[in-house]
Amino acid sequence: MKASQITDEKARRIIKNVISDILRKYNLKCRRMVLFGSRARGESREDSDWDVLVIIEGSLSRKIKREITALIRMELARYRILSDIILQTANEVERKKNDVGYLVHYALKEGVDL
Repeated sequence: MKASQITDEKARRIIKNVISDILRKYNLKCRRMVLFGSRARGESREDSDWDVLVIIEGSLSRKIKREITALIRMELARYRILSDIILQTANEVERKKNDVGYLVHYALKEGVDL
């Protein structure tokens, strides 16, 4: 299946399901998934990736965050969905949301909920 054969609506569903399934395996609760970047602004091209901020409850080590992010990206790649996944805890987002030095600030400002 080519990426061009997947509609945006279907890709959004796949992304939500993949992220939810993987978080569930780690017993993590997702508070929010935010699509940001060119896809959220409606400026994407066929080869644009899907930028997603995933906000979870609880705390995680960097190692586990990297592991989860890699699993999500690999699973989405099986559907030919190129992604950039940012995994943050609710506390991290709260701390960073008003600071223009963090990507989280822009993701929340321009993003749309998945």
